[in-house]
Amino acid sequence: MGYRTLLFIPGNNPGMLQNSDILGADGLIIDLEDAVALSEKDAARYL
Repeated sequence: MGYRTLLFIPGNNPGMLQNSDILGADGLIIDLEDAVALSEKDAARYL
């Protein structure tokens, strides 16, 4: 059985990461590229 739903979360938003389980997605993808400003990339990698 494959993934039915994937949830893309910006890697610089800890609140979204903490609350991602309530949406019931089969998989979680933490986006460190397009959703994160260049100035916040290091902080997002730390999360």
